Amino acid sequence: MQFLQNQEAFNGNSSNKVFYTLANHWMLHASYKIELNENFELEPYLLYRKVKNAPGQADINFFLNWLNKGYAGIAYRDGMSFSTMLGVQVSNAITVGYAFDATTHKLRTALGNTHEVVMKFELGKPSSSANSGLTKKEKEAYELKIEELSSEVNSLKSAPLKSDTIIIEKTVIKEVIKEVPVEVIKVVKEVPKEVPPKVKTPTKPKETPKTTTSEFYVIAGSFANSKAAQSYISTLKLKGHTGYEHFDKKSGRTYVHMGNFSEKDKAILLINRLKDSGLPLWVKTM
Repeated sequence: MQFLQNQEAFNGNSSNKVFYTLANHWMLHASYKIELNENFELEPYLLYRKVKNAPGQADINFFLNWLNKGYAGIAYRDGMSFSTMLGVQVSNAITVGYAFDATTHKLRTALGNTHEVVMKFELGKPSSSANSGLTKKEKEAYELKIEELSSEVNSLKSAPLKSDTIIIEKTVIKEVIKEVPVEVIKVVKEVPKEVPPKVKTPTKPKETPKTTTSEFYVIAGSFANSKAAQSYISTLKLKGHTGYEHFDKKSGRTYVHMGNFSEKDKAILLINRLKDSGLPLWVKTM
């Protein structure tokens, strides 16, 4: 093991064994993802190697990631080679890639170029997911919606139940990206009973009391049309009197009367009772 610097024995052509100690390899790497748009991101990657009593070596890589689809990249190894890479995500957990290394070292004739095939497996990742085709912004919007639902769940749990409510059980499916695939939260939500809207009963207009067989009317006014008669009835009402409308087919006039009677004496008696009102009353037979 290089970390423990174990000693290893090497048998050459002679019978003597040669012992050597494995040297520690120190590696430093760093990367940063730059979002270009909703579907692509650029990832610079730097790797530096150092072994005791040997010169350091740096790898400079650039990857263009097509989210949930694949990647393409180029790399340069200090003083050794130049590489191109291409990968395709064939499923949610498997990515297949290819790389070609062109040697730039002075010993390239002896070393030659290399072809590499890479297969990447992500263990523990579900084979199918509702979020597999989401972009970064869509995932952020999805996570924001989850927070809103969680807040609603907490408010519903703390709300007191009332006797006149209907309890409805709802299921909110919460998909957690890169963590738990699906989490089901059962929500008990109170919904007030629906009260049917009140139907407003149309008010019937006041009808003129049906005239009896009497023909004696105590008249308060004579008008050319019903509109003028109704206006005068409103004026009488403000003075504390009740008037009625009657249309006379013979004369074509509309009259406002205070009442009608079968006997003329009763009509005159009403006029006497209303003489202090100041109304110009008279008896008309119709």
